[in-house]
Amino acid sequence: MRLTSPVRVPGVPLQRPVRVAGGALQGPARIAGAVLQTPVRVASTVLPGPTRLAGSLLPLGLTPAEVDAPRRAPAMPPAGDGPPLGLGPGSLVWRLFAESYQALTAGSIGLLQTMHPAIGQSLQDHSNFFEDPLDRIFRSLPHIMRVVYADPFAAPGPTAQGELVRSFHGSIKGTDDQGRDYDALDGETFFWAHMTFVYGIVAGSDRLGLPLTEEQRDQLFAEALLWYRRYGASEDGIPETRAELEAWWTHMCRDVLEHNATSQGILDAAKDGVPCPVPGLPEPVWELIQRPLLTAWLWVGVGLLPEDCRDTLGVAWTDRDERRLALLRTAIRSCNGLLPPFVRYHPLAYAAMRQIAREQRVSFRRAVDGPV
Repeated sequence: MRLTSPVRVPGVPLQRPVRVAGGALQGPARIAGAVLQTPVRVASTVLPGPTRLAGSLLPLGLTPAEVDAPRRAPAMPPAGDGPPLGLGPGSLVWRLFAESYQALTAGSIGLLQTMHPAIGQSLQDHSNFFEDPLDRIFRSLPHIMRVVYADPFAAPGPTAQGELVRSFHGSIKGTDDQGRDYDALDGETFFWAHMTFVYGIVAGSDRLGLPLTEEQRDQLFAEALLWYRRYGASEDGIPETRAELEAWWTHMCRDVLEHNATSQGILDAAKDGVPCPVPGLPEPVWELIQRPLLTAWLWVGVGLLPEDCRDTLGVAWTDRDERRLALLRTAIRSCNGLLPPFVRYHPLAYAAMRQIAREQRVSFRRAVDGPV
């Protein structure tokens, strides 16, 4: 598809003509302040060497244990026309957020959210967090996923699912015990909560799946902004470029996040026990499996945290832990491509992919990788 003259998609000003081929931008485009200086495409390159896993979101980088690990870049989607700058088939969010192994990132996402002073206090004041610390994670995730998968080709801007999620937070405001006012719809607070899910995609890919290339990180940042705009939330003060995002993320991890009663509640979940989150699972079975299951889940969550955040929480991550995580990563990389789609992908995402395959009369693989 050739755009022969500048066009304006609602919420996404394109400053010059671009060519969309297989979901790749062949020229610079400006996405509401986010300038992509290099072609955004799923490349066949890998990261050139080890980098330190620090408080920076993008690039997350590789740990020393990954240097010698075999790495394969994801296959390039088939050539053809796809939705320009959308979140449907061919986008990284569509494909990576759906992977079942991303469920292992929920512990780190939950900790990153509860460490934010406003979110941590709001959970204490406006939820049943201490009675059921995992309830919010399991209740929120389906709504968050529907923002992506309920309407994959939606134009940039608020969607019904996004506005529904935003509406849940309208009355969540107050003052914490240090006299700090909080409001769940404050731009920085809402954007932080959103970016923890993006961080989960990056951390899950780099540390458990296949590491992202620099081009993919650029693409994911652009998609993260489109995803955020589906909520119709405030954009005051949010980073406009990837460089600004990296600086902001590091600042948040080092200077804003804190160890509070809410984040401690997640760390104590395995020790204290929690109500069964799986409807229909017999209580005796849950009592038998919950401690080892939650211990392993939280261990992965701690391992995927930025180092600055582990320091703030006072939790250790040793070389032995890193070697054990490398074994888990090897198992996931070896098995993930062999899983049937209904196991490999989250049920909500799998249903959306199947629907697109039927409606567009394309293969299931095409409904994942695009274009359709």
